[in-house]
Amino acid sequence: MTDTGFIGLATLGRTPRPDFEAAFAPHLGRTPARMTGALDGVSDEEAVSLHDPNGDYPIHIPAGQEGGIDVPRDRIRPYVQRSIDALVTDGADAVAVLCAGDLGAFTCSVPLLIAGQLIPHIVKATIGTDQPIAVVTPNVGQVPFAQAKWEADGFTVDVVAVPPYSTSEARSTMLLERCSALIDAGAQAIVLDCFGFGAADSQQLHRAVGVPVLVAREVAGRATGMFASYMEPESTASNTNEG
Repeated sequence: MTDTGFIGLATLGRTPRPDFEAAFAPHLGRTPARMTGALDGVSDEEAVSLHDPNGDYPIHIPAGQEGGIDVPRDRIRPYVQRSIDALVTDGADAVAVLCAGDLGAFTCSVPLLIAGQLIPHIVKATIGTDQPIAVVTPNVGQVPFAQAKWEADGFTVDVVAVPPYSTSEARSTMLLERCSALIDAGAQAIVLDCFGFGAADSQQLHRAVGVPVLVAREVAGRATGMFASYMEPESTASNTNEG
């Protein structure tokens, strides 16, 4: 018998991902969730064979080798689709894809939140498109693709790369240096456009530069909460008053 009534979380690498779990848990309430990794059960050798930092829209995945791998989106998409399919087969009533990149189209028989499609709409609805923004991607290979994607969505944008899985100190230093330069050049907001960045990064950066900082992982966590708002199981607590 399959499980029912849970939210599926499909990440691109391997599980567990306690950082993702911590970001999503506050927004899911009592609604059960299950996370799967597109590379769960995939050997390091196979994972590394997908690595091509010069390929079409390389997605950074912290798996397979020291420093992770950069996988063209067309190569990783079938693995993600397999994760989505497995979650639905096991009884997921909704699924969220945990990646801010433009991965292309997926098929899914239940509601599917594709974070990479959601983030620009949130930025457009909150920051608008009439002022320049800075976007941070996880690798240099993704910069031109992200630049084209955000411009196609109507934004005036400058894109820089900062490795999210470097040491905390190195990541903070690079974020501040590269984003400060873009703020000085006129950017009015920052988007940390990779799930490797979290709330602590956005808070630290905002305190330093003073402009709005939206982080993809936190936006997606809150959006996934809309599934929990109608899926949360009925409370079994007794309403009987005790004498």
